[in-house]
Amino acid sequence: MKNVLIAIVGFVAMGLFIAFAQKRQRDERARMQGLLPAPGQNVTDDDVKRLAQAGEKITAIKFYRRIHGGGLKEAKDAVEAMASGRGGSSG
Repeated sequence: MKNVLIAIVGFVAMGLFIAFAQKRQRDERARMQGLLPAPGQNVTDDDVKRLAQAGEKITAIKFYRRIHGGGLKEAKDAVEAMASGRGGSSG
């Protein structure tokens, strides 16, 4: 039983490591494409719009919520509006 628990914890740790590595790669790729500002700079609505129009909607939603607060549905709707060129910033 103890070995099973150790194995489960190991697999969970490995999964978290892989997820964080993939996120880091995705963010770096977005920076290289000019979709994200350099580290240490604030993300703006223009950055969110570029991400949305490039199809990076999950990242765009995350940054929209960081800028404006609000709920997931509000952010999703705003990002989808930005992606389609209808605006979407609610100030």
